[in-house]
Amino acid sequence: MKRWERYAAQLELLAEAAFEVVRREGPAVLSRRGLAAELGASDAMARRTLGDHVSLPALAAKACETHRRRRRHHLPVLEQLLPDTEATDAAIVWLRLRIQHGTIPSKQGAHDLAERYQVATRGWCDPVTPGTGAAAPVEDVDPDRVALAGYFSDEDASTVALVSRLVGERADLVDAVHALVDGLVLGVCTGRLTAPAARSVLVDHLRSQGVEVHT
Repeated sequence: MKRWERYAAQLELLAEAAFEVVRREGPAVLSRRGLAAELGASDAMARRTLGDHVSLPALAAKACETHRRRRRHHLPVLEQLLPDTEATDAAIVWLRLRIQHGTIPSKQGAHDLAERYQVATRGWCDPVTPGTGAAAPVEDVDPDRVALAGYFSDEDASTVALVSRLVGERADLVDAVHALVDGLVLGVCTGRLTAPAARSVLVDHLRSQGVEVHT
């Protein structure tokens, strides 16, 4: 095997390992050492293959994208939007990545907590100049969010396109149906809904809005 072929094979396996770690434990625990352990490989291999510039959550997203592309090929729109039993793992990985790196936390939280601590321990609070002092709001800097931005925007665009195909001329329904799909995917991933039940909910909603759906 040529050197570049070996590198590509190792990178693909590390991406699958990242996918599995995120599915099982979430993106916060990702590490090069952990991915090597997942494969039964050496730390040196993971460090050599994954330079410091490589985002591990983005690596998991790449594997997730591969899983989804493989499954979605030639499937009807409904089946592409909602996971079945086989695709639930990919949906779980995607949700974990979105929750960890696709949401923007409040920048005011740390400041509020610092003020509350001072009031609780002293009975009063020092005035804090914005941008200075320990209690100042901390700027949200997440390089993994930047690395994942392309994956998030591509997936959102894909979902909007699928929903648009589903509702046809009823463009006014796109946002609401998109939100419903997001909720149904969460329901399937948490086990509250079976995949067939989720599809039934979506089909019933569309038909109640006058959209013709073929199942």
